[in-house]
This record gives sequence, C-alpha cells and structure tokens, in this order.
Amino acid sequence: MYQLSGIPIRTCFYKLRIVLPLVMAVGIFNPFFDRAIVIQLGSLGISGGVISMFTLMLKGVLCLMASFLLVATTPFDSICASLRRLHVPRMLVTLLLLTYRYVGVMTEELGIMTDAYHLRAPGQKGIHISAWGSFLGQLLLRSMDRAQELYASMLLRGYHQHFHYAPHTPFRGKDAAFLIASCSFFVLVRWVDLSQLLGKLFVR
Repeated sequence: MYQLSGIPIRTCFYKLRIVLPLVMAVGIFNPFFDRAIVIQLGSLGISGGVISMFTLMLKGVLCLMASFLLVATTPFDSICASLRRLHVPRMLVTLLLLTYRYVGVMTEELGIMTDAYHLRAPGQKGIHISAWGSFLGQLLLRSMDRAQELYASMLLRGYHQHFHYAPHTPFRGKDAAFLIASCSFFVLVRWVDLSQLLGKLFVR
C-alpha cells in the first residue's frame, strides 16, 4: 500500500518517531509474568511472554502505519464524510472534524506565546518550571477567546448545527475491486494458516 500511494515508509517512521516508543513499550513486562518456555531453539528457550511482547509491538507498529497511511492519503473531510455514510452520529463527526481543525489554531497560539516568552527571557532554554502554571492558564484563556471568534465566524458563514462534509464521490469499479480483494484477503488469513503454508515451502 505504501508503494502504491508513493509514500516512503521512512517518512512514516519519522513522523511517528515520538509515538512509536510508547506503542512498543506495551507488553514490555510480559516476559517477566509469562516465563513458560514455548519454543526451543537449540539451547535458547523462548517464553510465551517474549512472543506476546513482540506480537503486541508488531500489532501496534502496523496499526500506526495503517493510520498514518490513511491520514496521508485521504483528506480529513473525506474521512468524516465516510463516517457519516457509516451512520456515525452527526454530532460526533462534527466534533471530530472541528477538533482536528482546531489543533492547528492551538499550535499557532502556542507558537505565539512561546515566542513572546523567549523575547521576555532571552538566552533561556525552554520555559522555566515556575512559569508553567501561568503559561498554561494563558493558553487556556487565549484558546477560549479564539474558540468564540471561530464560532462567531462560523455563524456569519451560515453554520446552523450542520456541517457540510466532503462532496459525495460515486462508487466506482476500482473501489469495488479493492473492496473485494481486501475482504478476500482478510477471509483468507482468518481461515487459512498462511504461516504454516509458507513454512512448508522452506521446511520439508
């Protein structure tokens, strides 16, 4: 899928470099709780905790890669429109869309406040711990004021508790082919042990 979309995999890992360690930390204590040996490779015994740890890590990494691929190839408006077609409540979808768009506004406000702090404290690295409380309080107040301004601008543009999502796109033949191929693959890996079949190709 990354090859088809033209997105380098290294870009995914670079963008998710902060989240990946947290995901891979899930199940890191499993080897201490499950020490029963399930696989013996010569003199090396592999416990069930080690296998479950690597399984959780692999699942987490794959889920992050799939999420990044979806966000990188599909506009967020189209994602919200698809959620509405799946009959997700309109209020939840609207909140999700507005929250996503407001992240940029919050980042902009945070950048303005950070620049102002550095101008008042030149040569200081980061924000001193004594200013964290007032800094977060000011960020909250500025965010509330900005939210009121955004809501007023939405009302001026005709917003009446109904958000117009992405335009409807027809269901084409290639979409049907991709859906059928994906569902067939999922059914295949659910009912057929592909790892055993692949193992028989190399082990007699």
